[in-house]
Amino acid sequence: MAKVKLEQRFTAEILDGHKGPAVIVPFDPAKIWNMEPAQVPAPWKTGYLIKGTMNRTPFESWIGHRWGRSFILVDEALQKRMRARVGDVVTIAVKPRRSAKKPQPGEAETPRKTTRR
Repeated sequence: MAKVKLEQRFTAEILDGHKGPAVIVPFDPAKIWNMEPAQVPAPWKTGYLIKGTMNRTPFESWIGHRWGRSFILVDEALQKRMRARVGDVVTIAVKPRRSAKKPQPGEAETPRKTTRR
């Protein structure tokens, strides 16, 4: 039996969609990861929880499905952190995550700051 590669890497253009900026995901998470969708923020209801990097910037989000395409929303905060905007091509690496947390689209992992004394 072939081993499934969890991390998926691809490049995509940030598009200006009617629900906000997004990148199109070029694979079907259900088939690649052999998993069921989880609950995500309305109005999508279900999606695939992910973590990864976009232009080497860590983030947690979800892959949604609409109009026959899979996508990841790229909110303004994530665009700012990775210094990208609509029209830019970004490099993405994602893998599934299992978490009770329901992230907002493009919500990033925020590292804790340590204070030197």
